Amino acid sequence: MALFDPERKRVVIRVVYDGPGHAGKTTNLRRLCKSFASWRRSEMVSPNTVGERTQYFDWLEVDGGLLQGYPVRAQLLTVPGQIELRLRRAFVIERADVVVFVADSQPGAVAEARGFYAELCEQLAGFEHVVPIVFQANKQDVAGALKPPELARRVCEGLRTPAQVSGAVATTDRGVKQTLTIALRLASEQLRKRWSGEDPRSKIGDVGDADT
Repeated sequence: MALFDPERKRVVIRVVYDGPGHAGKTTNLRRLCKSFASWRRSEMVSPNTVGERTQYFDWLEVDGGLLQGYPVRAQLLTVPGQIELRLRRAFVIERADVVVFVADSQPGAVAEARGFYAELCEQLAGFEHVVPIVFQANKQDVAGALKPPELARRVCEGLRTPAQVSGAVATTDRGVKQTLTIALRLASEQLRKRWSGEDPRSKIGDVGDADT
């Protein structure tokens, strides 16, 4: 949930990257860490990572424009992709302002992605406020990869329709920053609706950091 940081006088928005293991969530954050100048981002933190598997989350903060006249600081988090760690995943998603669902574009990965997407939709349905979903069809460079609209159709059919669909090749930077831009725009639009007529400075709370 977005909050106002009175010490730094900025709005803090949380963007959660969700999806199955090996879909490219961590790769997205690594690419973003490289693409932002050091003065516009934090260091990337990945506590207790085992090999390439995220055990808790990856954490990166970047500057993200303005909201109602105040600078935006975006907290980007990934969730663990292992099914047995679904409780940790749900905990990270709890405070999301927008979710980027990262899916492997190969046909053989559709069934697993659909299961993860169904769980995400079920959790977000219990929220009091609307949390937009950006569907990222990653690994578009792989032979036989489904086009983004077709992949989204197969994964999301009968479930919640994502607010926007984008293609990406996170290993080469393609579509990575564009996906984040879309996510921040959608989150900002929702916050303007929720905070209509309210001063962002009234939304003070514990914005948190990677340690807490």
